[in-house]
Amino acid sequence: MIMQELNLYTIMPSSYGEKGELLQYHKVLMHPPVFLVLESLIRRTKRTLDVKINACFINERLEKGETYLDSIKRNDLVFITAKAFELPRAIDIAVKLKKTGIRNIIMGGPGVTLTDWKTYQYLVREGISFNVGEGEETIPQIIANVLDNKLQPCYWQKEYVDISKAPLPCFPSRAEAEKTITKLAGIGSSEGCPFNCSYCTVTKIRGRESSKRRSRDPEAVVAWIEQAYHRGLPIMLTDDNLRRSFFYEELIEGLIKLNKKLNGKLQLFVQLDAANGVEKEAHKLARAGARQAFFGFESVVSSSLDDVGKKHNKPNYYKKIVSAFNAEGIFVNSGCMFGFPSQTPQEIIREAESFSKLVDLPHPYAVTPLPGSRDYEEAVAKRSLITWDPNWYDTVHCVNDWFDNMTVSEAQNAYNNVFCYLFSIKHILSGPPGLRMARLKSGLYGRILAELGRFRRDQPYHFMMDSLPRRTRVWRPKDSFCGFSLTAEDLRKKPEFLASLST
Repeated sequence: MIMQELNLYTIMPSSYGEKGELLQYHKVLMHPPVFLVLESLIRRTKRTLDVKINACFINERLEKGETYLDSIKRNDLVFITAKAFELPRAIDIAVKLKKTGIRNIIMGGPGVTLTDWKTYQYLVREGISFNVGEGEETIPQIIANVLDNKLQPCYWQKEYVDISKAPLPCFPSRAEAEKTITKLAGIGSSEGCPFNCSYCTVTKIRGRESSKRRSRDPEAVVAWIEQAYHRGLPIMLTDDNLRRSFFYEELIEGLIKLNKKLNGKLQLFVQLDAANGVEKEAHKLARAGARQAFFGFESVVSSSLDDVGKKHNKPNYYKKIVSAFNAEGIFVNSGCMFGFPSQTPQEIIREAESFSKLVDLPHPYAVTPLPGSRDYEEAVAKRSLITWDPNWYDTVHCVNDWFDNMTVSEAQNAYNNVFCYLFSIKHILSGPPGLRMARLKSGLYGRILAELGRFRRDQPYHFMMDSLPRRTRVWRPKDSFCGFSLTAEDLRKKPEFLASLST
């Protein structure tokens, strides 16, 4: 019996810039964790289906134009995984490939899971299949259906999967790591968040359950991290909050032992909630190899946090948290959100100044009603959105006219000015002596990107994603997907429409 063979292309699309240019760069922050997870699922599927799969992973932000599309042939399988703001480009790619005769195209990722029923209807009409929810169980089904020429319009993973049984992510190759700024390899030890902040979509994508079935075996995670270390890769634990792992204590003890075995050379990047008491974990995490910690401080104003349901954050404790982690030699990153409804431009700048004095590396975001969030549902009901085009829902643009004390343009200008305050020369040169060089490097990088962004497109580049930009000859097509106008009733139709496709 001849083994079946399949060419599989996985594409992570870019997005469009202010003038319609396709945004492409020389490097990105890190190799996409979703590629590592998908590669492991594809390898498992190869074994279970006894099929030869030639997998190719394409991060369009690192490409030169779109000539890579020419290598895709009629019977190949194409996965396109997109975040919300990448959805227009993802759909443009899918439509273009469909017109050239590519048969098997399936879209997925957070952007597809969180979008609306009208977009699903559009994909069905264009003959583009899509996956809603996690892919651990649906990906083998998709590949099996393609091999049998029975690709379905929709695959819906209704329940959150048991990740304790999921394969561990693969590792980026040396060549892939060289295309990144940090060379980080990512692994998540757990999924789920018990909170329900109005701006966040994590609970829609990953659920609110923090349990044994939503946590990986700590011994397996430690073993994976040891392999990553021997490949010369720093490691990012991609959990939204590492302490939510059902096996947190066992995991940390395992990492402490591993770091001791490696003579203290382990380098971990962890993400943590800013809950009171987390500062007591700093010493233990440092012993486990943590060198950087990301906190979602978001705001130093309690009323702003209360308004979005993030009441577990207490700004009065922020300084204590940062000091405790800095004392252990751990570099502190933080998300900073600007553009809450009650803010004024002056308050935004003052808050940026506060953040610049608080943390080693601030990451600014414009408060954005992301599709799938409660903020988005309320904005749709109030008809306060100024655009339906998902391309601008990138936490860099203001898309919601909900401000009490300023116009949308004033809010956007204030957000653009934030970069100068967050990455001030005074801030870059200050800080704990042991962390001053790290702050200098990251701060200067952030300032250079901000100024270069102003020069190139009148807007700072998104620091979490971009590096030096490439010139591009690819521009947004006139018939590009731009989203649909929605009502509160449209949001309620989504489960019904998905159910009709699944029957």
